[in-house]
Amino acid sequence: MTAFSFDIVNIQPLNMLKHICGILWIATYLLVLRRGYLDNSYGIPAVAILMNIAWEIYDPFFANHSIMKGYGIVWLILDIFILRQMIAFHNKKRPRESFKLPTVYVLWIMTYFILLFIDAHYQIRLLTDAFFQNAIMSLLFIQMIISRKDISGQSLYIAVGDNV
Repeated sequence: MTAFSFDIVNIQPLNMLKHICGILWIATYLLVLRRGYLDNSYGIPAVAILMNIAWEIYDPFFANHSIMKGYGIVWLILDIFILRQMIAFHNKKRPRESFKLPTVYVLWIMTYFILLFIDAHYQIRLLTDAFFQNAIMSLLFIQMIISRKDISGQSLYIAVGDNV
């Protein structure tokens, strides 16, 4: 049985909820990409997308979550497109900072990825619990909107999808 196949008649309620959340997150990522291109902006804060990329590398390939593995790979691909969009529009708004971005981003992803491994190895379960990452991301979204003074790259549908 693959990560995306399931028997709709015999599926457990928790597994059904995981599939619904997986599909809704894909829709949210697609909405983020669409809104970003329409607004010539990016919709996810830099630290949040970098945390996502580290998580999407760690979770499907190193954690044992077979139901979500397929979704994690799709999310990783979408995260890379979102990162590319974020770099492109960030470079237009702040060209002097653009030369530092790739190095800083790679270092951030590597650091968070290593922290995920340490967290899992010692069974601390602070970082490998998605609640922690979602709480940080929610605060980062609020900070991004306040610092921009507009809602470019955002929509009500993205905000609802982010809370699923």
